[in-house]
Order: sequence, then C-alpha cells, then structure tokens
Amino acid sequence: MKRWVMLLLCVVMAVGLLLMSGCADTQDEAGGQRTVVDIKGKEVAIPQEVERYCILYSSAFPMCGMLDEGLEHMVMCPTLYADWAYRLFPDIDEHAVVVDKRSVTAEQIVESGAQVVFWSSSSHEELIASLEQLGIACVNVAVSDADDLISAMDIIADTFGTEYAAKQNERYKEVLNQYKEYAEEHAALIPDSEKKSILVLGGIEERSAFGEDTYEAYWSGLVGLEYIVPSDDGSGQANLTMEQIYEFAPDIITVEAFFDEEACRSDPAWSSLEAVKNGLLISNPSVLDTWSKPGAEAPLQYIWAFARFYPEYAGDVDVMEETQSFYKEFYDYDMSDDEAERMLAGQRIIFE
Repeated sequence: MKRWVMLLLCVVMAVGLLLMSGCADTQDEAGGQRTVVDIKGKEVAIPQEVERYCILYSSAFPMCGMLDEGLEHMVMCPTLYADWAYRLFPDIDEHAVVVDKRSVTAEQIVESGAQVVFWSSSSHEELIASLEQLGIACVNVAVSDADDLISAMDIIADTFGTEYAAKQNERYKEVLNQYKEYAEEHAALIPDSEKKSILVLGGIEERSAFGEDTYEAYWSGLVGLEYIVPSDDGSGQANLTMEQIYEFAPDIITVEAFFDEEACRSDPAWSSLEAVKNGLLISNPSVLDTWSKPGAEAPLQYIWAFARFYPEYAGDVDVMEETQSFYKEFYDYDMSDDEAERMLAGQRIIFE
C-alpha cells in the first residue's frame, strides 16, 4: 500500500510539473521523440531536445561535464566527494540539486524536472522502474571496461544530441586512441626482464584488490606492467591480508583513494615492502574521478603510468603539459603548474 501511495504521489507531482511548465513535456506532440540504445542494448525513447537531466551514476558526472558545456542542463547529481568538482564547475549549486544517490527518491527526481536519468547500479532498478512508469527516460551507462567507456560516451553524446557533444566526443576518442597507441608502442620496447609487477588497491585500510577482467588489469597490461590478480580464480574483488601482500611482493602499489603516504612509510606493517622502500606505494591521480577507473579521465592514466613507472622508455612525453591541455580542452579549466604537480604526485588538493 505504501508503495502505491508513493507512486500516486509521484504521478500527481509529475502532472503538476507538466501543467506549470506549459508545453514542458508536450514536446512528445510538438517535437516528437527519438531513441537511444543504452549500454545494456535497451532502446530508450527520449525527448527530441534534452533540456534537463539527472545523474545517478558518479562516473557519468565527468562524462556529462565533458559533453554538456558547464553541465548547463544538469538538474540533479550524486553527492560530490571530489573537491575538484566545484573547482571545475563552480556554479553547480545554482542549477542542480546534489543528493545522496543511495537514498534519492522518485519524488526528488520528479521535482527536479529531469527528462532523462543516467544510471548504472542494480540497486536502483526499482527506482528506475517507477520513473519509467512516470514517463521519465532512464538511460543505463554503466562502465566496466575500456569498450564500455567508449560506448557510454557515445550514448551520452547521442542523448544530448548537440553539435557540441558530438564534437567533444569525437575529439575525446581521438585523444584516447592517441594515448593508447603511445602506451602500446612504448610498452613494446620494454624487455621482459625489466617489467615491473603492480598491485592496485581500492583503499589502504581494507586493502581491496581487483580481478583479471577489470579495468585496473587492462590499463596495467597496456603500459607493460605485470598485473597481480588477488585471487586464485582471478575473479572479482578481494580484500587482502598484509601476509598476502608480502607474498605478492609487488614492485609497485597504487591506491585509488587518498591515504597518508608518510604514515605508511613509517608503519612497520608497510615499510618492509620493497614498493614502499622505493617510493612506489602511491595514490593514483584523481580529479573528478580516479584515473584508474574507466571514466572520462581514464586516458590520462596511460601516459601517467607509463612515464611514472618506465621513465627510461617514456620518450619525450610531458605528462604535466598533456594533463593541463586535457582539462583545458575538455573542461575549459586552466590547471596551474602547482595544481598539476601535486595532483600527479597523488596528493589531495582541498580548495578554499
């Protein structure tokens, strides 16, 4: 009964919004609809012109930020944990509601006026079903690997349907391929005897590591690193003990969340590892999202990791210059030398 009451309330709110906005979404009659195919192969009917959208998938935030200039049409997004988000998009609060994606309700999304919702998590399936019944287009853009990344960018660009989104997306794919080819060509120069092993952790406390079919394994292999799979069957995510890490004896440990590197270097539990002794227990660079995950900023991981771990084979690539150019071209942000240096060193930057 409670669920039906909530659904009825949503319907009433939706009707109210339509009446208040005049022709708001009478564009079904005036402008018609078009169709996009989401990441799961589902055809989704969307308005001819998307003027308001909601994000329920954190990794879609930097994708939308790249394809919708200034996130101009975003009306709702998940809680932003990245200090950089407000640096690159200082006016977010003026046109978007920030919500906890774990507890957001259909009522909140209806109130935002969103015509389209970008989502990914199975935990939202019931919510998505309710929104679809209300006529709100829900487009799944979940990303798990490099191919998904390109597909998600194409889907979001197609959803926006603007010349700006199409131009940005095509240029983005050019840069991604350029960085990928750079990594492949230079990795081929590394003798097997000089290849280094890497363990990628999600966090320093829980010591979570990722399976062989993950994006972490993909970029590691791309740049010539020997990826350490955390479990015997190669699947999924596993939380490691320190004894397991000692046994793996990785040359490099990257961590996808910020942590106190100095504290680890002075902690006997970590300090005996060769990676720590050699200064190769480091936080992965992260701006809107960690580069180690398959998000819009992921191409930068290829050149950063290669130059960081194989500088003798990296050629003349200038990672700082490429990074600054990337954020200027795709986010219209002038990253200072100090910001770039600290971020590339894995430091968290808190802006005032």
